[in-house]
Amino acid sequence: MKRLTIVAVVVLAIFAVSFLMVTAQEEYADEMGFYYYDVDTTDCLICHFHDNGDTDRNPYGVQYEAGMAEAVEITTYENQDADGDGYTNAQELAKGTNPGDFTSSPSRKYTKCVSFILSKEDDGDSRKYIVANDVNKRVTKNVDDNIFFQQVEIDAPCYIKNDKSMVPLRAGIENLGGTVGWDGGEKRVDIFKNGKLVGQMWIGRQYAKINGKNYDLVTAPEIVNSRTFVPVKGVGDSLGAKLIWTPFGQIASFVF
Repeated sequence: MKRLTIVAVVVLAIFAVSFLMVTAQEEYADEMGFYYYDVDTTDCLICHFHDNGDTDRNPYGVQYEAGMAEAVEITTYENQDADGDGYTNAQELAKGTNPGDFTSSPSRKYTKCVSFILSKEDDGDSRKYIVANDVNKRVTKNVDDNIFFQQVEIDAPCYIKNDKSMVPLRAGIENLGGTVGWDGGEKRVDIFKNGKLVGQMWIGRQYAKINGKNYDLVTAPEIVNSRTFVPVKGVGDSLGAKLIWTPFGQIASFVF
């Protein structure tokens, strides 16, 4: 009898939490509809990669999730650029384009964007994916016939150290268009672009060589759980990318 009572209490608790989460989501969607009355708040693609709302969140969805968790108004981050296309969330929602999809924008300012998401999910889990967008490269998925983004899985999550975004070595360099070289004797990472050496970083050293010049990384590359992490800003600078930092949701987008 005691065991049945405990089970019943647990089930009721789960139901209550689920009910509160659904209610919060509905209220937040209503708030979006209040500020942006032309937006279809039932469209899961505003916040997710696919029209199935159970899929991972796109960059705007990351902000939306953080907004619900922190109980802030949508207007708190409406002037930020979640997807890195050069337009604020408010501008995109007003124009009818998707603020979470780099390839959907009022006009084209950039052709490629790679977004590294540093924040965690609302349940505390790390996000083990980045978002790579290229309007010149069509990606075929089994859910959508023709899309231009790619949700790239990574084997270790990105994180922030000393206010710098740290990303897995290969995920950072290769998705930004570079190739990786490694000198085990010197513990040195070499970054190449079109076969040309454009950057060098050393494990445990704060200073690097970027395009032939000394460069202060602020945070040194490091090995964590057998994975090498590098400050992605230095990688982006070596490969000629522009950084768009989205503070709410902690998204580092590099555009070309």
